[in-house]
Amino acid sequence: MKRKLALVTTTVLAIGLITFARAQTTAPADAERLAKTARAFRMTPEQLDRFIRRELGDPVVIDDDLIVGVRRDDAGRVTSVQITSPAREVRFNRNPDAQNPGLRYSRADADLTDTPNVAAADDMDGDGTIDRIMLTPRGERLPHILLRIGTDFVQAKAVGDGAFRSTDGRTFRFDAAQHDWVAAK
Repeated sequence: MKRKLALVTTTVLAIGLITFARAQTTAPADAERLAKTARAFRMTPEQLDRFIRRELGDPVVIDDDLIVGVRRDDAGRVTSVQITSPAREVRFNRNPDAQNPGLRYSRADADLTDTPNVAAADDMDGDGTIDRIMLTPRGERLPHILLRIGTDFVQAKAVGDGAFRSTDGRTFRFDAAQHDWVAAK
């Protein structure tokens, strides 16, 4: 009988300790999670909230160093999805246009010295092919722009209104119907 009592008491204590340990490791409250995410992005919680609302639209996921947001049209349909971490982001647009590529991948590495400060690759029409690459090396103000013309990448400079001038003097605009940069007339 004493053995059974000792065994039951030990089992109850073990269950109690396990329950107590689990209670101490619960998920952080939303305010704690937002503060932790804001620190990962080097922002205050208020700055993070403004950033999400302005840049990402409606937040879907906010967790540590990852934010997923969506933008919606007037009917409430999702028009774009953006996945953001402190150093990288990917944006998918359902209806690409000159201002909003079908896919944009970008990164900013503030702490790396041998790589560009900012890099972006754009799929202008959402066909799965990178059409434009922009790199801004550390210490330079303007980006280096590479346009995919046919199968080659050509260095170019922005001349305004979505047009770019290549190093050989030709001016190009992106034609979504042709899925390529075409010479401007």
